[in-house]
Amino acid sequence: MSCLSKDWCPAVCPWARAAMLAASVSTIAIAAPGPSATAPLDLPHLIAIANTGNKDLQAACYAIDTARARLLGAGLRANPRLDVSARSDFLFRNEGEYATTIGLSQQFPISGRLLREKDVARVDIALAEAEVQEAARRLANDIAVAVDRLIVLDRQIQARAALIAIDEQLVKTTRSRFKAAEVSELDVNTAQLDLQRVVQERSLLQSQQQAQLVTLNTLLGRASASALDVDVSVTPADALHPLEQLQRQAIESRPDLHSALLTSDRAEAEMRLAKASRWEDWTVGLELSQDKQVVTGAPPQGVNRAIGVTLSIPLPLYNKGQGLIAAAQA
Repeated sequence: MSCLSKDWCPAVCPWARAAMLAASVSTIAIAAPGPSATAPLDLPHLIAIANTGNKDLQAACYAIDTARARLLGAGLRANPRLDVSARSDFLFRNEGEYATTIGLSQQFPISGRLLREKDVARVDIALAEAEVQEAARRLANDIAVAVDRLIVLDRQIQARAALIAIDEQLVKTTRSRFKAAEVSELDVNTAQLDLQRVVQERSLLQSQQQAQLVTLNTLLGRASASALDVDVSVTPADALHPLEQLQRQAIESRPDLHSALLTSDRAEAEMRLAKASRWEDWTVGLELSQDKQVVTGAPPQGVNRAIGVTLSIPLPLYNKGQGLIAAAQA
């Protein structure tokens, strides 16, 4: 049994918790209305069902697929560009002048930007996995709290049933004594009112029990009206380990702390990416041109062909990525 959440601990009476721990009955079955064909489920089985059926956890798992898909596109080179240009004088003097150029250009990163993009994408995958683990941990805690509440409600209902049996006998005895003029009518009314109070308390507890079953079905990813048997073995709590050992275990195993550390790692990866992005990609181009000119009064000119190479270097004079770097540092 896991510890109860802080928002519910004050509502659990000490005698109820002590009764749970010292119970001689090892199994408590709480069933929703209607027949149930399945065997009672203990806490580990309930958590296993929730891990596969809870809709919120399933939605969180898609974040991992999204992060892995982003890794596929991270760190890829830009696609090469094919440039084609042509000009002619056929709409004007139509002397046969023309010029055509075919070029191929490719961008090349020179600052390790592609590697930094992959680093960010890998951290995103680890961060998504940690968030799913944290969601699973919270789900397991919610299920354990729901089961604890069902156990307490069942014990309270049993206690009210015992009180109802006693009050019914008391009302019966009081009425007999009233007929014998041993007590007043006020005593009879007081006994009846006390009986009605306990009956109403039991009805309220039963309503809370049904609402808790609906909540548990929702956590399991099942229909709210589904029949559900909860089988929980109540055992005494083990002695706590020393504080230093508990702290060390929490630091090593808590997925929310791991997620916070990964968030810091992602910020560092983003800062390295922002620094690498200060130098934009260089563009190298190769072009092949062919043209023909016509000179009036001169013999026909031949075709001119040429090969050219271009290099484009963006200069980081104004935008040096200072905004992205400052944001990542913050």
